[in-house]
Amino acid sequence: MKEYKIGIDIGGTKILGIVVDAENKIIRECQYPTFHESGTLNWKQALYEAVGELSSEVSGRVQHISIACAGLIDTKMGTIIYSQSLGVHQFNLAEELSYHFSIPVSVYNDADAAAWAEKEFYQSESLLYISVGTSIGSGLIINGNVFKAGGMAGELGHVPVEHEGRPCPCGNSGCVRAYASGKAIEQEANQWQRKHQQPILFMPQILSAAGEGHPYYEKLLQGAASRLAQAAIGAVHLLNPSIIVFGGGLMENSPLYFNYTKKAIYGGLLSGFLMT
Repeated sequence: MKEYKIGIDIGGTKILGIVVDAENKIIRECQYPTFHESGTLNWKQALYEAVGELSSEVSGRVQHISIACAGLIDTKMGTIIYSQSLGVHQFNLAEELSYHFSIPVSVYNDADAAAWAEKEFYQSESLLYISVGTSIGSGLIINGNVFKAGGMAGELGHVPVEHEGRPCPCGNSGCVRAYASGKAIEQEANQWQRKHQQPILFMPQILSAAGEGHPYYEKLLQGAASRLAQAAIGAVHLLNPSIIVFGGGLMENSPLYFNYTKKAIYGGLLSGFLMT
């Protein structure tokens, strides 16, 4: 009997899923929104539908399900200790999903999982992965392993870049997440739009306007990139990773934002390193 594995990424706006065969060839992909049409958070139902769809597409046995999601994760127990984006506290996702589908389940922090994948791709023993999307997450590889000290290491999104700055959902203030994430950029833009009686734009439109040379939106992205670079430069000086890899929806959809960030990082460092 053929064996397959399912991989799921639970993001802030959507759930992405794949099923692969024993040679890691992708057999099927799927995508579900994490929010219901009414605007309410609906990630659990979307997750079950994604796993159900992928399971039904194969004729053999699904051997394992791997879940990646934002938040503080107890990988050993498969528990989401806390995820602000999912609104979850102390939820054993592995146990519930495994019981429902009768398939072993593992749960990982999404940035850690991405960092491990990039480490395998670049064959690097030292790497920092930074995901910039609705929020900001990061994963850290040191000596060839994901580095976690008490489960909380590598959280670049909560590095402070402004003393007594903007409030962050984590409860602190001045975090880079509150300045450089997609949500933060969108909120700052919306304040300016209301003040100047301009149409309300959302991230895709904001990125398009910046790319077309609109002065305000260009300056907005430059400011966000400067704060993100500030946090990344601190990480370089502290940890000296061989590579910094940027990912996430915002970076993938805005070469301009990536280039602003890259320029700011190189401008703030005395020596170069690989960044992609």
